[in-house]
Amino acid sequence: WALAKISRAKFDIGPAVSDLVGVLASSQDYDEPRKEAAKALLHHAEKSPKARGRVLETIATAKLDPGRKEVKRFLDKLHGL
Repeated sequence: WALAKISRAKFDIGPAVSDLVGVLASSQDYDEPRKEAAKALLHHAEKSPKARGRVLETIATAKLDPGRKEVKRFLDKLHGL
């Protein structure tokens, strides 16, 4: 939650991208952390082509489960940017 707010406030959350992708890839049953990580990553990716590239590069090496609703929505929105 906090990182999504920080990202919207024009702060650079670039150093946290890999950790946020790790949360998105988590196998925990609780969905809220994945939703918040997805929000923060999308806000960061919208800031610039460089930020978007970093997010894309990081998710390329992650084992995301596209069967999870939050992950599928995130990927759809990210590729739509």
